[in-house]
Amino acid sequence: MRKIFLTPLLILSIALSLFASGYQNINAKEAYELVKNGALFIDVRTTKEYKRLHPKGAKLVPIYDEVNGKVEPNQNFLKEIEYLTNDDYDKPIVIICRSGHRSANAAEILAKAGFGKVYNVIRGFYTRGGWLDYRLPVEK
Repeated sequence: MRKIFLTPLLILSIALSLFASGYQNINAKEAYELVKNGALFIDVRTTKEYKRLHPKGAKLVPIYDEVNGKVEPNQNFLKEIEYLTNDDYDKPIVIICRSGHRSANAAEILAKAGFGKVYNVIRGFYTRGGWLDYRLPVEK
């Protein structure tokens, strides 16, 4: 009896944790499929990182960027996303960075702002299991 009760409880707790974060973690292959189906694709790395190499079709909206030799938060991050989505808070948005950490921060900001379909690429662009590791399309 105890085992039967614990399984639904575990499933419920996992489901609630997904909704609590306000965004969903996905792998690079899942991200690629979402982008192919019309999701907005945002690279939140710095301008310098983006110019070196980035996922094909990704738009640059840095969450932090280099200003006068110092890395600082992008004060216009949310406004730039609102512009790119035409204020459509139901538009699917895929967020990527180098490793998945900055993109998780960006996804959290967007979820708290009310965007309902936000996806964080958990392994990012460069790390093992990330965009490059799957040999997905890139451009300079």
